[in-house]
Amino acid sequence: MLNMLIAAESDKANFVDVVIPSWGWPMLLIVIAGALLVDLLVFHRKAHVIGIREAAIESAVWISLGLAFTGVIYAMFDAANNLTPINANPVQTCTAQLNQEAPVVLRSSDRCPTFKAINSSIATDRQICGASAFEWEFTETSPTPGAPQIVLGGANTNVLFLNNVPGMANGKTYNVRVRPLFQNAAPGDFGALHCLKTTGAGMVMEESNDEVLASLSNGSQWVNVYPNPSSTGEMLLQWSQTLESEVKVKMYNSLGELVFKQEFFQEGSNSMPIHLNSASSGMYLMEVELNGKSETLRVMINR
Repeated sequence: MLNMLIAAESDKANFVDVVIPSWGWPMLLIVIAGALLVDLLVFHRKAHVIGIREAAIESAVWISLGLAFTGVIYAMFDAANNLTPINANPVQTCTAQLNQEAPVVLRSSDRCPTFKAINSSIATDRQICGASAFEWEFTETSPTPGAPQIVLGGANTNVLFLNNVPGMANGKTYNVRVRPLFQNAAPGDFGALHCLKTTGAGMVMEESNDEVLASLSNGSQWVNVYPNPSSTGEMLLQWSQTLESEVKVKMYNSLGELVFKQEFFQEGSNSMPIHLNSASSGMYLMEVELNGKSETLRVMINR
């Protein structure tokens, strides 16, 4: 005799014994073998293409047999009230708490003593999961201290172009802090204040297009893009590391608007093509995320 014990709790009173007769399993095997023999030797003795009508009839027969077997089990056991419901009663509540991310701050490469051109961009030190935008606060400290002013960054980017800041001019110093904004939640906390300096009036000269192009950076030790500048919008992004996850590329124009987005993954690959055939001439920022690292490159299209 085979007993199947269904455990509800550790208490013995909460166990249910389902008694299956010794002839039960052999009978089940005989029924299954008999059904298969009838199907093979009676209905499918000759090979033929099964039509929709025949397939529907056979499916209905097999489903009916399965339901009938369920009815037999129910009649044998539940008629004697052997199958009693098992209720799970909670004995302790469970509370889950998410760890809040630390506040973001101005990227280290944008802080004093670095001088920033007023047509360049700044960024946060990292992305925040779920952030739809970032809110920046600029407080002028030199040469004329001023009240804080709030500047809303572009959607889905942690990059801000300084020419979007009201009153931005050469030779100024600001205290800058930033916080993330979310669509369905309260804004995050402002991070620590950091100094930002713009180039002095005597340091900025009108540059020719060739000088601007010569000052561009094609990348870093682990990622680069070429040709840069491009005369066609066709570029190749390359990296030096083994690809472990998707490469995510976003490009923004001088207004902070997203103009290009692409994800790429091919095991063993160390490059991906960038097609900007419809992009107009100008400066763009390319954000690259790869293997948990991020890099912002400046690229130029010069048609």
